[in-house]
Amino acid sequence: MSVESLHFPLTADAEQAASNVESEAGLLGALLLDNSKIDFAADVLAAEDFSEQFYGHVFGLITSEHGQGRAVNVLTLRNQLGEEGFKAVAGLTTSDVVRLVDVRHTAADLAYLAGRRRLAAALTAAAVDASDCRRDVNDVAADVEAALLDTSGAKGGLIELSGSRCISKALEAIGKHDRGVTCGLPAVDDGMGPIRRKALAVVAARPGMGKSALAVSYALGAAHRGHGVLIVSLEMSDTDIGERMACDMCFDAQVQVPYAALVNGDLKPEQARSVNAAAEALADLPIEVVDTTALSVVRLAAIVRRWKRRFAARGHSLDLVIVDYLQLLRAPGSSGRYEQITEISQTLKEIAKANDVGVMALSQLSRKVEERPDKRPALSDLRESGQIEQDADVVLFLLRREYYLRKEEPHPHSADHVEWERLMAECQGEIEFICAKRRKGQEGITKGAFYGAFQAVRG
Repeated sequence: MSVESLHFPLTADAEQAASNVESEAGLLGALLLDNSKIDFAADVLAAEDFSEQFYGHVFGLITSEHGQGRAVNVLTLRNQLGEEGFKAVAGLTTSDVVRLVDVRHTAADLAYLAGRRRLAAALTAAAVDASDCRRDVNDVAADVEAALLDTSGAKGGLIELSGSRCISKALEAIGKHDRGVTCGLPAVDDGMGPIRRKALAVVAARPGMGKSALAVSYALGAAHRGHGVLIVSLEMSDTDIGERMACDMCFDAQVQVPYAALVNGDLKPEQARSVNAAAEALADLPIEVVDTTALSVVRLAAIVRRWKRRFAARGHSLDLVIVDYLQLLRAPGSSGRYEQITEISQTLKEIAKANDVGVMALSQLSRKVEERPDKRPALSDLRESGQIEQDADVVLFLLRREYYLRKEEPHPHSADHVEWERLMAECQGEIEFICAKRRKGQEGITKGAFYGAFQAVRG
């Protein structure tokens, strides 16, 4: 969104306050005199970050020529600049100020000013859009969040280390026992491995397989092990999540509470006491819930950054973000659904890396799964975009054969019913964890237990 397109430009005072043309000129002169510093500036600056359009054009020429391995000076740029441009640029290298310019600091200062200009422009335009009832308020909010994200520099971040230092950091992580998030369920932890920082784990299944139940069980298990967990739910309400958490925690208590009894408000006194005890125990765990709808990936990034700061302020580290579920996120600006899911998948991976957290994203699978006799998912079933498979460090499928067998029960007095009963007994309460992709480990299948009456997963 550009201010120019809305014919609502910044005031001259605001434009002047957020720019430093003299520093832009000095930086260009310094780069033309010493090409070895061009990479330092290019790491943090782009041509569009210059408030003076001509200087931005010159910076673009400098970085382009340098990127092609050519020496860059006033003479090499003469043909591209024209006579008037040549004279203007020649003057940049003769100023006494040029030799005093610190390229690193000046480039950082100019990037900061450019961020302020973009933020001011976006907020000004958003103020206009907010008064236009034809614009969806969520889209306006997403534009504001995008401006904040751009200004904060959350996307992108450049880290340069020697190979030796990379190994040292890996050893330091071992020393700190920082090997990723686990939930304490052997079938899950062994099957998919720990969810490491900066990693994206996708848990995918058809409806009814237990995705949300696993997410809650995993979150509670991780929190009990000291990991800070943030659940961002676009499907279930905060009340739904609270009910599932209560039933899951009560499942391991002396008094169990069936999910139906809690949902229907049909609790016996001892069950009510068990739920209250679960609530008190949960208050001591580092787990938070965000209940939202129509969430864009840009706003999700802002939410994660905000909660990372809040966890730190409370003395905890945010280690895991659970998103339920991927296909309900929005990517404003993307046209088709395929492009939207691609953008969502890529941004989830960026959120994991930028915030140094693990991300578990629940995902729906296509109906093709149910067309197969064995109902086993494959990576090709990841709904609407192959980019999910590409971005994910781990892909875990869930399968409950019992769910499908119940739908296929033959007539009670038929010859097939005996075989059906045998198969039901064989898989009753069973949930399969099918690890179809594991970047740091071996794929395979493990089995756990699904207690549907209590919406709890164990294994």
